Amino acid sequence: MLTVNRSKAVSGKVTLPPSSDLFLVAAFAAVASGRAARIYPIGKSVVVRDWAALLSGHAAVTFEADACLIEPVAGDIPGTITFTDDLLPYRDLVVFLALGAGKRLMFDTIGEKRLEAWVAKGKRLGVSLTILHEGTRQGLGCAPVNSSDPLPSALEEHDVNAALGLFFGLRAKRTFRTGFTLSNPFRHLAPLMGGTIDVKREGGEKEKDPLLRRMRLQTGQRLSDQDLSFLVTMDFSGRPPADSVLAIELPGDEVLLALFCAAKSLVQRGSLVIDNAPLEPWASPILSFLRKMGCKPSLQEMRRTAFGATGMVSLSRFDLTGQKIDFAPQHPAVLQLPAMAAVAAFAENQSLFRQFDDMRHSDPDGIRQLESCLKTMNVKYGDIPDGFVIKGEKEYDGFDLIEPLPAPLAGSFIMAGLRCIGSTTVNDAKVAERWPDFYEMLMTVVEER
Repeated sequence: MLTVNRSKAVSGKVTLPPSSDLFLVAAFAAVASGRAARIYPIGKSVVVRDWAALLSGHAAVTFEADACLIEPVAGDIPGTITFTDDLLPYRDLVVFLALGAGKRLMFDTIGEKRLEAWVAKGKRLGVSLTILHEGTRQGLGCAPVNSSDPLPSALEEHDVNAALGLFFGLRAKRTFRTGFTLSNPFRHLAPLMGGTIDVKREGGEKEKDPLLRRMRLQTGQRLSDQDLSFLVTMDFSGRPPADSVLAIELPGDEVLLALFCAAKSLVQRGSLVIDNAPLEPWASPILSFLRKMGCKPSLQEMRRTAFGATGMVSLSRFDLTGQKIDFAPQHPAVLQLPAMAAVAAFAENQSLFRQFDDMRHSDPDGIRQLESCLKTMNVKYGDIPDGFVIKGEKEYDGFDLIEPLPAPLAGSFIMAGLRCIGSTTVNDAKVAERWPDFYEMLMTVVEER
């Protein structure tokens, strides 16, 4: 159990440990590509070892100081990968990477809604998925792709992660049109692993009309984003040389970035610098959330990793005000939603979080689990089918969360406790597994009253 007290300042500098979530993505991509990869740095997270253990029988895994060497078994080995549950980071990307590579997936516990959602997603992408049963376990298998099956010509945003993973695993070429910007961690990783993702912007019908374009420009209007389209060409048929070992450098943990951004937003006295932070838009949706409140984050790129730009983040002072947040299902924002909810709990007026209905496919229901924590904290909220509404207050008393919770959820309410009156106690078992140095990092920047 971890106890925190009301704080009067959050200041100093923290350096984020490497992302265990992106380790999982890199490891499964290595197995799908059939090429050896050295993933570094890996830090001290127990979670990294757990993810690596999933690959037993599919790859030789060797830990070397602060790196992990993954050498896939030669040939296309079908095999089965067994997960504890479906609470996976970048869930669709990881699952469809494995399915595309010909793996059978089994889960110790999983809800029927999740399996049915994946089957429907596979159908939209042109593949047939079968729900498997083995004793008390359930899972998925992918039927061989029939070249005569019709392929979709358009890609919806809630299918993008699955599409990238599936077609990389199949080593396929595909072309789609989309109505959204492709912001995704795999867009950075694929070229390193011999694939290409080409995105060409095309104007919609309204944008092409010269009269409408002129009228909009004369009145100072932006060309409507909804009229834009993008031609996305994926070619994953190529691979790096067989004897090469890919070097995959991980950025800092994007979920921990959200937690420290939440802490700084709730306790604005002092100056905090967050180093080794991933700076790509998909890795920092909480910054978009804070910008809507008037915050002006300062970003400084220091280097490039396998997942894009990495550097330093610091936040300016701003007023906490309620906002409307919409994200497509399976957007990485899901990983940072608890941190945004913790900030919204102290924001003036209401904050609306929508299009998170994919979380309801999990068991337990991800939204209900978050709302249970809000209830314990005495936050006023309302439940809606695809999300929730929070009515913020300036002050709350300390609270206790005794049951073990996922690290992003537990960590977010630890940060909320920094602004509560009195002491707050949270079960930090999962937090300590993912970030062994979490308490030390927090105490170096928090000044208690």
